Formats: sequence, structure tokens, C-alpha cells
Amino acid sequence: MNREDIKIYMLCRYYIYKAFYIVFSAPLSVKSAKELLDEKIKQSFLISERIYNMSELYKFLSKLLSQVSDEFLSRLSSEYTAMLIGPQRLPAPPWESVYESEEKILFGNSTLIVRNKYAKYGLLPTKHPHEADDHIAFELNFMLYLAGIINQDERSYKDAINDSLEFLDEHLLTWVGKFSSDLEYQNGLYIKKVSYFLTTFLKYDKKFLELAKDGR
Repeated sequence: MNREDIKIYMLCRYYIYKAFYIVFSAPLSVKSAKELLDEKIKQSFLISERIYNMSELYKFLSKLLSQVSDEFLSRLSSEYTAMLIGPQRLPAPPWESVYESEEKILFGNSTLIVRNKYAKYGLLPTKHPHEADDHIAFELNFMLYLAGIINQDERSYKDAINDSLEFLDEHLLTWVGKFSSDLEYQNGLYIKKVSYFLTTFLKYDKKFLELAKDGR
């Protein structure tokens, strides 16, 4: 893989992380549906197919959002609420700390650890302290932020890659697979499907970053 290829794929992964963040950060709306169908996101999925094998996810999202109506968005919002907010028992709680122990305790050890990682870059979750810092949307947003640094700041390029790999190894890859598995038997239009693709993407992203680490 040459340096120009790496540069292109680095930009693609930024937009793929953006797509996952949009899906998991809030119920889909007319605005976020439009963002997901943006040409830059579309091309990022297609161009990076050899690295990430994610074109099927974009096809799924495009079909899902091809006819957005108030009624359909209401269904998506209800699904998001039932699976990721509550108040009923969540089939797959979207916080890393829940998966750290059999007791499934929120605000566990990982909550403080990821907060410190965010703080290194001067970041603080917008819902802090009312939402645990290890929520899936916050962790994806951190990876998105690092992806932006990789593409924009030559001086911090290697540090951001190293921090990305560390965050994948120590956080997202330790629990998102379990999160996705817990959704396996749930009915729904999109959360379960996208969580499956997210697990696959994170594994591919680790491999790509390891290859790219010394390739620029």
C-alpha cells in the first residue's frame, strides 16, 4: 500500500466513523438522514471497499432512508429509544462499563479511563456528567475526532494513530462485539444491522491502522 492510497483511505475512514456516529448518537431525523446520504460518505464507503468491506452497509442505509416520512422517522425513533435509551430494560446497554463485570454496573472503571483519554485532547462529552463517558456514541466520536487529526495535522499524525489503536484495543474492540451479540435476537429496522457492521469495521480499522502506522 503506497502513501497516496493510505492518505485516501484515511480520509474515507473519517467519513465512515462519521456515519456510525450519526446512527448511534441520536434517533435519525430528516437532517441526519440527509447527512448519511451525503456524497462524501457514499464515496468513502465505495472507495474503501478493499480495506473495510463496508459497501453493503451503505447500500442498506441508502435503501432504509430512500423514502423518509414523518411516520417512518417515528418508527426509527421508537426503535432507538427502546434499544439505546429506555426507560424499559435495554437489550444491549450502550456503555462499555456495563460489559466489564457480571454485575453490569454503569459508571465503572472504563468510564473514568475514557474520560481521561478525551481530556488529553481537551474533549468533554456534551451530556457530561449526566451521561456516562463510555457511551458508544462518545467513544465513536472520539475515534472520529482522532481521524480528523490524522487527516489535518502532520505533526500529530503518528500520535493520533497510536491513540486510535490503543483506544480500539483497550475499549471499543473489548465490548462492541458483545453489544452487537446482545442485539442478535431483537427485532428492528436498523440498530441491530448497523451494530453488526460496526463490529466488523472496527476490526478492519485496527488492521488498516497497523499497516498505515509506518507507511507515511
